[in-house]
Amino acid sequence: MYHAETYGPPGRRLQVILLDTRYHRSALARFEGKRAGYRPNGDQNATMLGEEQWAWLEERLREPADLRLLVSSIQFVADEHRFEKWGNLYRERRRLERLIRTTDA
Repeated sequence: MYHAETYGPPGRRLQVILLDTRYHRSALARFEGKRAGYRPNGDQNATMLGEEQWAWLEERLREPADLRLLVSSIQFVADEHRFEKWGNLYRERRRLERLIRTTDA
C-alpha cells in the first residue's frame, strides 16, 4: 500500500509520500551459509516498487509542494549493514535519486 497526502495552503504546502517497499519488491539475495542477512541483488530487472508505483510516484513528485517527506519502510542511504535496504537493489536506489532530480522534487 502506498499513499500521498498534501496539507496546507500554497507557500506552506507539505506533501507526505508513503512508499510500499515490500508488495512489488523482487526477492532479496541472501548470504550463503551461516551469515544471516541480505546481499546486493545484481538482477537488472529487480524492482523495489514495481512499475505501477514508480509511475504513481513520478506523478506525486511533480505536484507542487514547499516541503516533501518521502517515507520508506527500509533505509535508503545506509549501506553498512546486511539487512533490508535500498542498497540491496542498487539500480532502484539510483532510479529514485534520478527521479527526484528530474522532477525537481
